[in-house]
Amino acid sequence: MLRAVIFDFDGVLVDSEPMHEDALREACRPDGLTLRHNGYVGMPDREALALILRENGREPAGREIERLLAAKSVISARMHAEGKAPPFPGAGELLRAAAAEVPVAVCSAGMRSDIEPTLAKLGLVPIVRVLTSVDDTRALGLPSKPDPACYRLTCQRLGVNPGEAVAIEDSAHGVAAAVGAGCVTIAVLHTTARQHLPPGAGMVVPRIGDLSVDILRRAAAGPGR
Repeated sequence: MLRAVIFDFDGVLVDSEPMHEDALREACRPDGLTLRHNGYVGMPDREALALILRENGREPAGREIERLLAAKSVISARMHAEGKAPPFPGAGELLRAAAAEVPVAVCSAGMRSDIEPTLAKLGLVPIVRVLTSVDDTRALGLPSKPDPACYRLTCQRLGVNPGEAVAIEDSAHGVAAAVGAGCVTIAVLHTTARQHLPPGAGMVVPRIGDLSVDILRRAAAGPGR
């Protein structure tokens, strides 16, 4: 039975992963740091910056990561204001349709300062019952994706069992987190090829616009229903 729908943010609701990579690159450039690949999708910024430092032969220090994180946050805010993270077609419509029937949430490895202004711009803040960001998990001493703690926390805040919630994810980290928490998981291939996703997603679709509340309801009911 469908009792809640949980949306990832970056790469599911908004086409922001390329923007975040550009912001990371711009924040790191003054320090002579280069991004060696595109494997930072779905990673919290702190973890991505620590990995970038190590890949550039530098030991990640907390103070340096916080400085780079602050620079990246300013750049991301500017890029969001410039409209460089547009919503995926059908994303807002699906969230609104789901919210008309069950509580909806956003569970993201991103920062609240990136997420809330975009949700507000899209007019989605009033209908998102719960927003779990990396700020929330970090404040509670919980690991972020791919650990399932963020999804367990989101379900707890919604007052539902994970098995009663459908989670929509796009990245390997996100799918692993949602599946690990026990959520019914749907993957959208916005950012990650099917062969790079971990097992466990009950459904994989090319785009979020391919989904409807009826499809979410059938996914929650289980195979053959």
